[in-house]
Amino acid sequence: TTSNTAGTLVPSDGVTVGGTLIVSRATAPASTVIASKVVISSKVVISSKVVIASEVVIANQVAVIVNVIVSQAAAIANRVAGIATQAAAIAIQVAVIAPQAAVIVNQVTVIATQAAVIPPSSSAGPSSSAGPSSPAGPQLPAGPPSGGSSSSSSSAITDDSDDESSLDGSTVPIPQASLAATINWKRGSRMLPNVEVTYNANTAYPPVNKTTVIGIDPGEVFAMTATRVGPGIPQSRKSVRIRRSYLYQPYLKFRTLLEEAKAAEGIDELESNIPPMTLTTLDQYFEYMSTVEINGNRGVRTNRDRLLRFYGHKKWFARKSWDMRKMQTACYDISIKKMLGLAGGNETTPKAANVNAIFCIGLGSFNTRTGMPTKHSALEKRFVTRARALGYPVVGCHEYYTSAKCPRVGCDTFLQPTERRSRYCPVCRMHFDRDVAAAENIAQVCRAQIDPSQHHTRPAKFMPK
Repeated sequence: TTSNTAGTLVPSDGVTVGGTLIVSRATAPASTVIASKVVISSKVVISSKVVIASEVVIANQVAVIVNVIVSQAAAIANRVAGIATQAAAIAIQVAVIAPQAAVIVNQVTVIATQAAVIPPSSSAGPSSSAGPSSPAGPQLPAGPPSGGSSSSSSSAITDDSDDESSLDGSTVPIPQASLAATINWKRGSRMLPNVEVTYNANTAYPPVNKTTVIGIDPGEVFAMTATRVGPGIPQSRKSVRIRRSYLYQPYLKFRTLLEEAKAAEGIDELESNIPPMTLTTLDQYFEYMSTVEINGNRGVRTNRDRLLRFYGHKKWFARKSWDMRKMQTACYDISIKKMLGLAGGNETTPKAANVNAIFCIGLGSFNTRTGMPTKHSALEKRFVTRARALGYPVVGCHEYYTSAKCPRVGCDTFLQPTERRSRYCPVCRMHFDRDVAAAENIAQVCRAQIDPSQHHTRPAKFMPK
């Protein structure tokens, strides 16, 4: 501080001259500048800490990814080890099977050599070339006197694929004497016992001269073909054929009415746009079912409400479904009535005590070409249940050669194909329906089992030659 003439102390920052304060230096202290520099340096430190923290986070993420990759690699290694173990086990099995396969090949070679050495018999006829893979028998070279052509024969041979008779066997030529031993002639099914087990010399059987035998041949075009062989006149025949299309009529009629009702209500378009119910499209499914339709006459409804109304609340679907099932049952009942009528009965009256009748059904298996489910199994189950409840015996028999041989008694000729479902016997010079001939031959097999004069055995014409 300095003193003026009045003796008053004034700050050293300035001098008063004539009552005026004159500043001699800057009022801002130097320490303030230094402090601002310190603040700036602290900001630099914070930014460096942020950089370090981000590097630590990235390093942690990299570590997690590495751990996942390592775990997946370990799982893959375990799977590879498991596959290698399975491959080793398969190799061991192959090593065990290989010697057995070699033995089988040697046996097949020996059998083929023996078959080639056997001279053909001049009296064997065309049946000597019948092999196990063609149970329908060889086709005779001579055609019918009229009506047959090469094109019709070709189409009929193609149609033999839906023949109900079947025989499992190897494609290697096997002598016919040993072929009969490879067939299980006494096999049955869950519903039908075999006729050779039910009726033979060691069991009770009805008198052959008073028993009516009805042979039934299940098929594709005709669900069942039944033929009656009477005891009084062996050559008298009566047949009933039930078309599979007849049994499908109720279902097809119901489908037609259903499609028309769907088109009128717009349900067919609604159902065609429904997303599939999978894990990936589940949300889309529920969203579509909750979609609202605004209609001035019917109000506001979701797609789900429309479906519930058509299939449930409207009662149309339930009523038509009941009508379809009722019509289907009526078709089955009419078919059963017609087949029981061959034995002189009906679908409600039990068998009389003085009536002797046997129903014999072929134990064949086949597949339909249309892809639709077969109706013969449902009809067969209903018929067997109803016939047994009325007191009629129902048995089954092997269908070997039943669709291939002439059904006339004493004729052992293979039938020639002429049309799709027609066959011709060049010896008897007669045309036969293939299904009717098969049903009649099935009846002959059953009739031989109750005939003591035939030693209760299968006729020789239906055995391998």
